[in-house]
Order: sequence, then C-alpha cells, then structure tokens
Amino acid sequence: MKIIIPLRLNSSRFPRKALTSFRGKPLLCHILDIADEIVAAKGGEIIVTFPSQDKKELLPFLHDRNIINTSNQCNNATERVIELSRDMGSDLYLTLPVDEPLLKASEVIKALDQPRGNVATLFGDFYCYEDMLSPLSAKLVTNHLDNIIYMSRSAIPLNKDGSKTLERMKKNVGVFFFEKNFLDWLWTKRRIKTFLDGHEGLEQLRWIELGAKIKAIKIDHSGFGLDVPEQLEELETR
Repeated sequence: MKIIIPLRLNSSRFPRKALTSFRGKPLLCHILDIADEIVAAKGGEIIVTFPSQDKKELLPFLHDRNIINTSNQCNNATERVIELSRDMGSDLYLTLPVDEPLLKASEVIKALDQPRGNVATLFGDFYCYEDMLSPLSAKLVTNHLDNIIYMSRSAIPLNKDGSKTLERMKKNVGVFFFEKNFLDWLWTKRRIKTFLDGHEGLEQLRWIELGAKIKAIKIDHSGFGLDVPEQLEELETR
C-alpha cells in the first residue's frame, strides 16, 4: 500500500495551506502523524507529492520523508496519484488530505478492513446546520449497496417540502482508496470531460458519469476540511 499525501502551496482559496499552523504545528505535520499511525498498524509506504516549485518551502518539514515531485500539468490530487501510479507496483493507493487535521487514524484503519471495491471514500455526520448548508462541504447520497448515487455542494437529499434534515445528510471526508486498476482506468479516460464535474466542481461526479461505482464508508469524524482560512478559528473549537 502507498499512502499518498498530495499537496500544493499555490491554492487560490487557501494559499500555503499545508504550512498553516493548527494547534501548534503545520497542517502538513498533523497529516504526517496520521499517516505514521496507519503505517504502524497496516504497513505501507508514505509518499508526499507536490509540484517541484514548492520544494524549497516544504523540504524543511519533511526531513527523511519520501518525496516525489509531480508535474505542473496535474490539475488535482487524483491526477497526482495517477501520475505516481504509472511507475509504481502497488495495488492500493490511499490518499490523505492535508486539510483534515482532526481525522482519526483509527477510523481510516477500520475502513481498510472493510469491502471497498476498486474505489472508495469516507463520510461522516454533519456537526452543525451551517456546515451542512455551506457549498464548501460536499454531500453525498448512497444506494442500498453503499455506492454513491450523487454528490453535491447543495444540501441533498432535500425533503419534498423543501426542508432539510441534518441527520439524513452525509458529509464527504476527502480520504480515498484507489485500486491500481481503477487508476489505470481513469488514465484511459483522462481526456473525457463531463458536465456534472464541471458544473459542481467535484471530480467524483466525473467518475460516476463515466460509469464508476464509488463505495462510501462511514466513519466517526467531528471535524471538517479546511477550504478557506476563515474556517481555522472554527475548527480550533472542535
């Protein structure tokens, strides 16, 4: 298993996010600690990947870590993983987002022991109504097999009277489990654009539009992904 931490410093919504301090240390160090716990329990190799122009700022925080630079042509984290997988022999790739410092390693470890198909992601409950309404939070709806039917930045599923029920909402947690065959399949589809992905800005919708089945695994998670700097203060109180 390869545990990939994909990141970049020139994010338009949150520049230098990986180096932003949270509870006394950079977000990057929080996610590295989580990755170390997973490796201690399940084995695997941790790889930190980012564009080469970010190396000077990130290197002091990585010391003896395994670093592989990806090309500037990668548009998102999954494309970085696909690029890495082209030259690696692993059958499983686990991606950890740098913006989930309250993620519990134990929950990811439990998910590794569950049936996941060839691609899976995690979800949890919404902790408050405001977070559920925010377009920064990705919501998902699943079928009886726990495969994702749809994802949206809007609150789904919506009650027929237009109201929203917090307890029915599922919040995506941006951890992904990729089998090598799924990444190879995505590589063959790399030039195909889809409407829903472009409309909602959620790449998982592109996979669904292309015919993929994405397994959703529920975890106990009380935090949320940091998409903008303004969320830092709120996450500190969790």
